[in-house]
Amino acid sequence: MGSPFDTAEGYVNAEGAIHSFVGSPALATICLILSVIITLWFLYRSFTLH
Repeated sequence: MGSPFDTAEGYVNAEGAIHSFVGSPALATICLILSVIITLWFLYRSFTLH
């Protein structure tokens, strides 16, 4: 899976949303779940410090 843009100018001048993981929704789901777990872990640890 390569870049949808041929040049840097194409990337800079793109309009609308740029979906990096459109080809693999499972990867996006894994990243989302991992982010939620890390966020909850940081919140838990910040309130349980001694």
